[in-house]
Amino acid sequence: MAKSCWKRLADSEGFIFVNDLPETDVCVRCITEHSGSEAKGYSSVRCPLNNEKRLVGTRSTKSGTVHLCGMGYGKNTLFSYDLDCFSASLNTLSRLEGDIEKYKKEEYVARIRRVFHNVRSINAHALQEVRALIPEQVLRQHKSRSVEEVESLVLNKPNDTALTLFRISKDLNEIKSEFSIYARLINGDQHIDKRPYNIRDIIMLVVYPFFEDFKKKDVVVNVDFFYGGVPVDFETFQVAVYHIIENASKYIRPHTNAQVSFRKDNGSQIIDIGMKSLHIETEEIDTIFMEGHSGKEAIRSKLNGDGIGLYRAKRFIELNGGTLSVHPGKEVEEYNGLLYSDNRFTLTIPL
Repeated sequence: MAKSCWKRLADSEGFIFVNDLPETDVCVRCITEHSGSEAKGYSSVRCPLNNEKRLVGTRSTKSGTVHLCGMGYGKNTLFSYDLDCFSASLNTLSRLEGDIEKYKKEEYVARIRRVFHNVRSINAHALQEVRALIPEQVLRQHKSRSVEEVESLVLNKPNDTALTLFRISKDLNEIKSEFSIYARLINGDQHIDKRPYNIRDIIMLVVYPFFEDFKKKDVVVNVDFFYGGVPVDFETFQVAVYHIIENASKYIRPHTNAQVSFRKDNGSQIIDIGMKSLHIETEEIDTIFMEGHSGKEAIRSKLNGDGIGLYRAKRFIELNGGTLSVHPGKEVEEYNGLLYSDNRFTLTIPL
C-alpha cells in the first residue's frame, strides 16, 4: 500500500499554514484524543469516517501544532519521522510568516512615503502659485486687513488671478489622481482603464503648473504638435509624466530649452523628452529608476528628493504596457560647479 498522509499545520496563534484533513473538526478531535494517550505522541486507530486503519499523531512546539493522519507507512518510526519533520517545518514557516508581515509593514510605509512625497511636492507648487500672486507678508497680517489687500490685488490683477486659480486647480487634480492611484494599489486593484487620448494634451496639462519653475531658470519647454489617440490609463500616465517633468524642472540647466517630441516605431508611440540636465553616469542608467536612489550630481546639487519620482514614473508607464528609459549624453559641461549633459527620457507606449 502506498504511503498517504493528511495534515494540519497551525502556528501558536491559530493561523493555519496547511490543512488537507478531509473533515477538520472530526479529524482534529480524533488525532488529539488518541495521540494524547500515548507517550510517543501517536497511535494506531480506526478512522471514524471510513473505519480504515490509520496512524494519527500530534506535535506541539513554541511555533505551533501539527496534526497528522497517515496510512501505508509500514513502520511506525517512519510516521514518527514525518511528525518530527512537519514539526520542525513550523519554525521555518513561522519565521517566513514574520518576514512576510515585516515586508507588508515596510511596503505599507513605503506606499505612504510615496504618497506623502508626491502630495507634498504638488502642495508646494500650489503654495508657490498663491505666493506669486499674494505676498506672504500680506497673508500673515490680521485677517480683516489681509482680506482687503487680497481683494485689491485680485481686482488689480484679474488675469494673473485667473491663471493662478487655473494652475492651482490642476495641482488639486494632480493630488486627486495621487490619492486615487494609491487607493487602487492599496486595495490590490491594478486594473488599467486604457482609452485613446491625445497624449500631447495630457503632457501640456502637466507642464503648465511648472511654468513658473521653468521661467525662473529661463528655460523654454517646446512640445511638438501631435494629433491622434494613444491608448493609456489617464491617471497613471498623467502621474508618470508629472514625475518626469518635476525632475526636469529641478535638474535642467538654466538658460536652455527642453524638447518634447513624438514618433512612431514598430507599432508603438514614442515620446522623447530631451534636455540639458544634470549628468547621469553610465552605471546610473538603471539605478536612477530604483526607489530611494538619486544620481550623484542630483545629490551634489542638494536638489534631490526621496528618490521616488522616477521609480513611480517607470512603474506607472509599465502598468500601461510601456517602457521608460534614459539615454544620457556623453559630452559633459560644467555650469555653476555642476556637471550637465544632453539627456533624453524615452517613453514607449504600445498602440
